[in-house]
Amino acid sequence: ARIEGTVDVFNVFNAASVLNQVMVLGPAFRRPTQILEGRMVKFGAKLEF
Repeated sequence: ARIEGTVDVFNVFNAASVLNQVMVLGPAFRRPTQILEGRMVKFGAKLEF
């Protein structure tokens, strides 16, 4: 059997990257409606036998 661990890190520098914005012409044009959340870490493991 073999175990393999994984770690995924997202938004390491805690940047507020825009994921979605208003694209309708008007006073709110290009206003962010969704930004990337703070730092995220995902741990995982894979077992092969």
